[in-house]
Amino acid sequence: AEKTKNTKTTTSRPRGPPVPLVPKSAATAAPKYYAPSSVDEACDAIAALGTSTATIVGANTGLQGVAKYYDGRVSDRSQPTPAPPAALVDVSRVAEMTGIACSEADGTVTIGGSATLQDVLAFAEAQGDASQRWSTIARHVRRVANSAVRAVGTLAGNLVLAARHPAFASDMALLMHALDARVVVATCATKERVLTSMDAFMAMDWGADEADQAKLVVEVQVPPASSSSTEVFLSHKAAQRNRNAHALLHAAMRL
Repeated sequence: AEKTKNTKTTTSRPRGPPVPLVPKSAATAAPKYYAPSSVDEACDAIAALGTSTATIVGANTGLQGVAKYYDGRVSDRSQPTPAPPAALVDVSRVAEMTGIACSEADGTVTIGGSATLQDVLAFAEAQGDASQRWSTIARHVRRVANSAVRAVGTLAGNLVLAARHPAFASDMALLMHALDARVVVATCATKERVLTSMDAFMAMDWGADEADQAKLVVEVQVPPASSSSTEVFLSHKAAQRNRNAHALLHAAMRL
C-alpha cells in the first residue's frame, strides 16, 4: 500500500514594525551604583549627578515594571527601548527612610519613604481589629500587586510613579489621599525639606532633569483619627483579578 505523508500547512500572521533597539554598547553598559546610608548622602549623590544621569531607586519595580504601561512603550511599539540609566542611587538602606513609627505624643504614624508595601501591610495588620482604619487599609493593600513586589516595592516609589503618570491608578496614593497624609520632600541641592499635602505632592514636577530640581521623598506622615468623633474608613477596588491587577475603579473615604 502506498503511504501518504502528512503535510502541515502554516500561515504567517501579519507582524507590526520591529521594535528599534538602543545601540548594543549603551544597552550593555552597567550603570554606576550608589548606596547612601543617610538622606544627606543621598541628596549629595543625586544633586551631583542630576536626574538625567541618575535614577533614584528602592527596588526598581516601578521603572522596570509598571512604568512601561504608562510611558507609551507598550501601546506604541515603534518607540525605542530606553537605555538604562548611567547611575542608580539606591535609597533602600537609608536608615531614616526605612521603618514605620507611631508617635506616642499625638498618634501620628510616620512611614519612611523606603518602607516597603509589605512593611505598610505588616504595620496595618499589627493594629488588629481594634483599628477599623488600619484593618481596612490592610485588606486593601493585600490586593496591591503580589507578595513578591510588595516585599521590595517602596511607598515613595509608588507615590512618585503615580505623580509622574496620572493614568496609573495607584492604590497607595488613593489611601494616602483619603487619610489626609502629608509628605516630607527634600530638595537635594539645598537639602531643604518641605511638608506637603498629597495634592501638592502630586502636582510637583517629578520628571525634571535639572540637578537643582531633584527631589527625594523622605517620609509620609499619617495623622491620627479625630479623638472627638468616631471615624469610619472605607475603601473599595474593582479589578480584573483579586491580586496583581491595576484598579479599574477604586475609592476610599474617611467619615
